[in-house]
Amino acid sequence: MSTASNSPSAVHACLLGHKWVDRNRLVHLDASGEQVQVAFLIWVLQYDAEVVLVDTGFSPEAAVEKHVVDYRDPCEQLARLGLSPSDVGTVIVSHLHWDHFHTPQRFPNARLFIQRSDIEYYLGRGQNHPLAVELGDRASLDELRALIAADRVTALDGDQVIRPGLRVERIAGHSPGMQMTVLDLDSGPLVLAGDASHLFVNLQTRTPTALLNDYDAYQRGFDRITAVSAGGRWLPGHDPLMLDELETIGGGIYRAHPRS
Repeated sequence: MSTASNSPSAVHACLLGHKWVDRNRLVHLDASGEQVQVAFLIWVLQYDAEVVLVDTGFSPEAAVEKHVVDYRDPCEQLARLGLSPSDVGTVIVSHLHWDHFHTPQRFPNARLFIQRSDIEYYLGRGQNHPLAVELGDRASLDELRALIAADRVTALDGDQVIRPGLRVERIAGHSPGMQMTVLDLDSGPLVLAGDASHLFVNLQTRTPTALLNDYDAYQRGFDRITAVSAGGRWLPGHDPLMLDELETIGGGIYRAHPRS
């Protein structure tokens, strides 16, 4: 049970853009031939004396390269909340794919929390794997090396409390170090599942994405999301339907939690 002092004053989703993709990329072995729209966003958790970001978003250049439409820059979205990149003290990186980890130098005062298994894979044995090449941003991963050298990265080995009422849990599956973010709110847990379930339908049908590192871990992750979100709610990584469950503020900003 959380206490008011452990609860953020606000939790916002910042929409960065949309893209249409083949459904069989996000729903493994789907044979419908359909396309689905995906939403790209970051999460901003505001505490009394700290701003926590879940994922960094990506640059305008990456948006063009990856055919993201209706793009909004993460820094401009922070400005809509009255914040600047320098206000961010903590960045939880769900995993090291381009749309979740990109141009981290934009947050000069932030410490990054990343699973060690993702770091070792994308900077080591897996860096030349075709899927890693497609999904990781090479320049940003090179910046990660510099951040590690500057002691601005905390490498996590599994589940970890980031601060009272806020923790990450390693799921793996989609990437070796895929982690979800769990907020213990007064109203119950809020689970930001990230790409442990790209869409609501992944968990609902127990069907992973086709973008896989470990099929079995992804499947076990569904049970983890369900168990951890009991008594609260969970939100997927890219499903635009989740925005219908949030309060619209305007300009691509949505509120998931005001302090009561």
